[in-house]
Amino acid sequence: MTNIFNHYLKNNILPNSFFDFKVFVAPDASATHTEVLGAGKKHTLWVLKDEPSLEVILEKMLTAAKLDKLEDIFLLKILDNSPFALQHFIQSRAIRKVVFMGVSLPPLGINLQLPHYQVVEVGKVQYLTSHSLSKLNEEPSLKRDLWAAIQALFELRASV
Repeated sequence: MTNIFNHYLKNNILPNSFFDFKVFVAPDASATHTEVLGAGKKHTLWVLKDEPSLEVILEKMLTAAKLDKLEDIFLLKILDNSPFALQHFIQSRAIRKVVFMGVSLPPLGINLQLPHYQVVEVGKVQYLTSHSLSKLNEEPSLKRDLWAAIQALFELRASV
């Protein structure tokens, strides 16, 4: 019995018949497949795939939202699809706002289905998901949707 359970844990799954809900095993919090930048003074986390050629788009969004990349936020760049214990990161740094850009949530230990471009509050944390920087670059209408959601998340007033 223990060997079967260890197999499920090793593969980050548990049999669906054991629980009446999906169970995801929390990955190791000390993963090395991410890069974290910034001081996070505004308890805000941005999580995105590492797309260095498109960082100018991110810089423009942060500037428009009156956020400094090195001071105000934590910027978590996902370098591959390995699991990462994001909930531990959120709790240990008292994060209150999280923006996901083009990343899959289950490998991050987040078992939520969040609609794109809508702010969703779970507990004391507000979440916002969007497409990746490359997708935003390809489809300008998605940038407008994201900007409207960012304005709502950070309580910014639209400029007239």
